[in-house]
Amino acid sequence: IKGENGSYDSFVGKNADGKAVAYAIVGEDAKGYAGKIVLMVGVTPEAKIISYRKLEANETPGLGANLANEEFVRQFEGKDASSPLKVKKDGGEIVAITSATITSRAVCRAIDAARVRLDELRK
Repeated sequence: IKGENGSYDSFVGKNADGKAVAYAIVGEDAKGYAGKIVLMVGVTPEAKIISYRKLEANETPGLGANLANEEFVRQFEGKDASSPLKVKKDGGEIVAITSATITSRAVCRAIDAARVRLDELRK
């Protein structure tokens, strides 16, 4: 959801007792193959990734645009968001999208940016 200033908002999901049960946090990276990638990242209070959804990206169709494909997204589910994620080529666990390593790295960085916002929301 875009706010009045054109930026996306992050949210805290709370139960009836007012306890945080999930966060929906915007993360972005300006270094995708074709420009900025903006994601909405769902995270538990324990900083485990629930999932993410693409809000903005203009990556190459059939390659980097696959950042929204369920198979790629599913790799992130349950991962610890309290430290940066990396693609396998960089020593991490995430299998990069074939012929779209730049996009895959940008997704990891966007999720890390969401982690920084999570820290701010928790304060």
